[in-house]
Amino acid sequence: MSLTGGGTTIALACPPGLRVADLIGARGASASYAAGTVVGVSRRAQVIVEPRTGAKSGQVMLLCKAPSSSGSIVAGGGASASSGTPTKVVVTRADLLQRPGGAAVGSVRLGQPVRATGRERSGWREIVTDTGEQGWVRATTLR
Repeated sequence: MSLTGGGTTIALACPPGLRVADLIGARGASASYAAGTVVGVSRRAQVIVEPRTGAKSGQVMLLCKAPSSSGSIVAGGGASASSGTPTKVVVTRADLLQRPGGAAVGSVRLGQPVRATGRERSGWREIVTDTGEQGWVRATTLR
């Protein structure tokens, strides 16, 4: 979609069976997701587009991917090859911590398939994400 003029929110849709995976190719503009768009889950993205200073037009493209049987949009299905108990993230977003209460090493998102390693500590669970990151989240982050 090409844009001219001031900033705006636009809706971009994925073809049937595909999910929002990324925003790519923002030329002449910056783009970010509006509240409610969840990467890997949403079939449509609400995108906030702001033209760059001096740009006469902008272009934003949406990358859509088919989720694997586990729900992952990572090439090869990600966590399905890892050991551990399959589960999913049930909150919009949460930090993935190096240890309970420690520094963030990544994040997880709603619907993201992960594997629980079986290690638990005072309301925290250790997981491996579909991208291979390992860390801790609050147990209430998972179902």
